Amino acid sequence: MGWVIATTPRSGSSYMTRLLRCTGIRAGHEDVYHPTGYRGWNDWEVDVTPWAPPTTDSVLQVRHPLRVIASLAATEALNHITTVEAAAAYWLEFMEQWFPVVEFVYRVEDLDVKYYKTILQHLYPERLWLSDHLAAALAYVPVGYNSHSHDSLDWSEVPGEVKVLGTELGY
Repeated sequence: MGWVIATTPRSGSSYMTRLLRCTGIRAGHEDVYHPTGYRGWNDWEVDVTPWAPPTTDSVLQVRHPLRVIASLAATEALNHITTVEAAAAYWLEFMEQWFPVVEFVYRVEDLDVKYYKTILQHLYPERLWLSDHLAAALAYVPVGYNSHSHDSLDWSEVPGEVKVLGTELGY
């Protein structure tokens, strides 16, 4: 079995999957754990997905909660989420399930060569990660990959619990 990188929809899962693939890792994007159910690991080393059950054999990728919530509500990435309130509730529920059990949490906005190398060494300590190779992958995959434009939010528009956890995550 491989690693799970857990992340909510609209948190850079497509970006991270593409980055991992450019680094030579057999990464799936919701290929092992899919909204329709478990599909099996097959040849994947890692699956970037919001659909896996919380497990300690995983890392958590986060993005600024206000950006995630605004994007979820605006893009209707999940059919049942069409309002800021529903998006905030979804984000909180997801984080409450995953945050306490993961081995490692990282902010997708912080990815640079050094931080990306730290993540990869956590996932695959037996491999040698060359900074030049990682820098090339980071340069190849655009930061705004799969991004959508939408109105921004501020902390006053979401429940206080979102700000508390967002602050704990460094936002």
